[in-house]
Amino acid sequence: MVRKTDTLLKIDVEGLLRIIEERYGINIPRKVVMMDYDEETGSLFIKFMHEDIVEGEPTEDGLVILHFSRKGDIVAVEITDISLL
Repeated sequence: MVRKTDTLLKIDVEGLLRIIEERYGINIPRKVVMMDYDEETGSLFIKFMHEDIVEGEPTEDGLVILHFSRKGDIVAVEITDISLL
């Protein structure tokens, strides 16, 4: 279980990405270029490349939003509440 925290430094990002890959059967890039964490909601946005986002698609359960490039590559993931993964 992942807990909400008051700082991005305490989040096991690698572990979260592994959970997402296993739960949704996808492969996620590991080069991170930007992250943003909202401590109030527990939401975490992770961007993997300097590419425009043209589409966002939530997972069936709504816990994760996958953001894609024009070519269909995963550019970013948005976790709506890290404590729910």
